[in-house]
Amino acid sequence: MEDAVQTSFKFLHAADIHLDSPMRGLSNYENAPVDAMRGATREALKNLVNLALAEDCAFVVIAGDLFDGSQRDISTALFFAKEMSRLGQRNIRVFIVFGNHDAESQLRTMPRPDNVTLLSNRRAETVEVPEFGVAIHGRSFARRDEDRNLAQTYPVATAGRFNIGILHTALTGHAAHENYAPCSVTDLVSKGYDYWALGHIHDFSQRHENPAIVYPGNLQGRSVRETGAKGAVLVTVENGAVALEHRVLDAARWDAGIIDLTAITSPHGMMEQVRDYLEAAADAAADAAGARVAAVRLTFTGRTPLHAQIIRDERNLVEEIHVLASGLGRDVWVEKIIFQTAAIFSQAEIAAREDAIGDLATRLAGAGQDGELMALIGDDVRALLNKLPAGLSEQDSQLLQAVQDNDLSQLVAEAGADLVAQLVEGD
Repeated sequence: MEDAVQTSFKFLHAADIHLDSPMRGLSNYENAPVDAMRGATREALKNLVNLALAEDCAFVVIAGDLFDGSQRDISTALFFAKEMSRLGQRNIRVFIVFGNHDAESQLRTMPRPDNVTLLSNRRAETVEVPEFGVAIHGRSFARRDEDRNLAQTYPVATAGRFNIGILHTALTGHAAHENYAPCSVTDLVSKGYDYWALGHIHDFSQRHENPAIVYPGNLQGRSVRETGAKGAVLVTVENGAVALEHRVLDAARWDAGIIDLTAITSPHGMMEQVRDYLEAAADAAADAAGARVAAVRLTFTGRTPLHAQIIRDERNLVEEIHVLASGLGRDVWVEKIIFQTAAIFSQAEIAAREDAIGDLATRLAGAGQDGELMALIGDDVRALLNKLPAGLSEQDSQLLQAVQDNDLSQLVAEAGADLVAQLVEGD
């Protein structure tokens, strides 16, 4: 690697902004903070710009997926241009590569402020920022399903410059993301750059220390699959030495909570557990800048005496949890409630009983293997579903799909286990 330029400056590294990501289905939830959640990507971008201004950054790099899919709404591009113009007024330049989502966006051809540079998708392009002794190298995706090793097309480091590579890539692969523009850390190190600004993986991580190879994660979580604090990386260069700081910039926070009811024996105790968790989630989502919406999915687990009551009163319990959340006076929204509890006694233990309940448990456990019985149940369930009004619930839709697939055995097994559990617990 060439000797680093003796220049000190800061820059911001962001990626996967997915500006105006639709967050589909929010309107289907009762009491959902639709405006706050759908506007979160814009607020996060504002926070990014505010941080760049506050830290007097030399420039900003965005490593792909600025836009989200096949967007056509010009207001998205206009909002982005307005925010970039705020940076332009302070002579802060912005360098962008497009990733798999941008590649198919209709907004990629929209005019941009003069301080914004979009790097080519035909070849790896180098842009110099001479006032800071920097050379920036990058290449955009030309198509969504980019399966080539784009890193191999990047030039070696420019002598006498602090070299930054911008690349949207899965590196050698990631379980939660498509394997776009695959390459290895060795491929990147071989170029002799001082910093690699990566995008595509939605969690913050540093994959190599010298040179720094970094994913900032996405700027704003878009679903319960993207939990925890989100933001960008503030990079400080002091005489060639690199220091990283992940800065939280999201405007809403997703949380997936698991509440174990094993030791809980009363509905009151269950609600106290819920209250404590939601209060903690709201506290975690807040910071010195103020509160942000905490969108929480709750999953209840454990072998508990409450299992039979949960089966019997599930709808009422769900409503009670939503009422509790709305009464906290906090920016917290319960997005979904999932019950995965079990009876205190296992099905094997119940079936081993030498009484009528044990006999019933044994018969129900084998019901799924009785083809004639399954056919009769399928006919009954199909007739029932045909009488339901339009707009099936998620549970009804799953049941209908099981009937259509002639696969009711799992549902019958679960229903049988629930029935036996209620009998065992005296209900």
